[in-house]
Amino acid sequence: MSRAQWLLLTAAACAALTGCAPLDALPYAYEIEDTVLLRTLGVDVATQRLDGVAVTASSGERPAVGDSPGQAGVVLSAQADTVSAARTMMQSYGKDELFFGDVEQVVVGEGLAQRGLDDLLALMARDPELRLEARLWVIKDGRAGDILFDAASDGGAPDRLTALETDAELAASPAPRTARAVLSDLLD
Repeated sequence: MSRAQWLLLTAAACAALTGCAPLDALPYAYEIEDTVLLRTLGVDVATQRLDGVAVTASSGERPAVGDSPGQAGVVLSAQADTVSAARTMMQSYGKDELFFGDVEQVVVGEGLAQRGLDDLLALMARDPELRLEARLWVIKDGRAGDILFDAASDGGAPDRLTALETDAELAASPAPRTARAVLSDLLD
C-alpha cells in the first residue's frame, strides 16, 4: 500500500471515529420556492401561558421573479415557554420551511420589555439564524403581535418599519437601535 493510500485510509478512519459524516459539514439547504423568508419577529408576553412568550413572525410580499411565482405576505404566531419553542411550533403550521435568517426587525411589546430583554437578546446572540444586527423596536402601550397582524393588510410590517427608520434618520428623532447595541448597554 502506498503512502498516499495509507494517509487517505487513516483520514477516513479518523473522520468515522469523530462521528462526522461528509454532508454534516455542509450548511442546511433550502428550496427557495418552498421557503418563507421571515423579515420581522414580534415577541410579547404570552396570554395563554404563565411566564411564556407569544412570538409572531412576518414576511413581506415576495414579487415574482423569472419562473418563480410571487408570494403573499405571511404572518404566523405561536405561544410557548421560550422563543425557540414557539419558532419550532410555527415550523409545523404548513409544508413550507420557515427561514428566520432574514429577520431585520425585532418588535417587542411593552409587557415583555418591562419583564426584561435579557433572554431574548441572549437567544439572538447564540442563535445561528437570528442576528444581533437586527433593529429592535419597543411598542409603547401595545403588543408586537397586534402591530404585525395589522400591518399585514398594508403590505407587511418590514416595509413600514424600514420607512419609520428612514423617517427617524431624516427628522433627527430617536432611531431604533440594533440588538447588539442594546445588549452591550445592558451588559455595561
